[in-house]
Amino acid sequence: MINDNDIKLVLGRNSFGLLSQEDDPWIRYSFDILLDEEDGPGQIVGSMQASKLSYGEMSRRKLALWMAFDDFSMEASECYDVLFTKKGNLRKAFWHQYYGLEEYFARDFHFLERIEVNENFKGNGISGIATRIYLENFANSDDVAYLKTFPLQHESRFGDKPYNREFRGDFKASQAKLCRYYAHLGFRRIGKTEHFFFVVDHFLSHRKD
Repeated sequence: MINDNDIKLVLGRNSFGLLSQEDDPWIRYSFDILLDEEDGPGQIVGSMQASKLSYGEMSRRKLALWMAFDDFSMEASECYDVLFTKKGNLRKAFWHQYYGLEEYFARDFHFLERIEVNENFKGNGISGIATRIYLENFANSDDVAYLKTFPLQHESRFGDKPYNREFRGDFKASQAKLCRYYAHLGFRRIGKTEHFFFVVDHFLSHRKD
């Protein structure tokens, strides 16, 4: 059985933790997920990509919220359309009593873009452990995080990374199963959608219970 202390995050060789350019309020992170071994360097069992939007940097550069998302990537632009109205207010479906029913968005935002666990190590809660480690080290307790579930074994059907292994179930069924899995790990699911949005401390408190 894999315990929380068995997992480490290692910043990838091509990643960086500084703002990349003068007009970019995002910080990008790319990690290997490492399983510690007593008699060895450890085994890479997955990978994780996350990006952090610094609200302070965005405000200092006088960037509109939509512009910060739109200029970053197509995925971030699509994320903005899901979370915010055209005026930049957080959509009501994403409000939560934990941080107040407020429309105004003024927190650092963590976009959990990709969490991939090697097939032989799935079912051990590694995605949740890796997320907790990331948030404990790179986020503040009142930051918010977003994740959209996508069953990675179906990527080949969308023209991206091919998977040679066989899998059961269509895309919809696989996505529903993945959503239930993330909800079980403590991610806050928005209704019955594939979207997850939560305050960092709320997730960390759940994980420690």
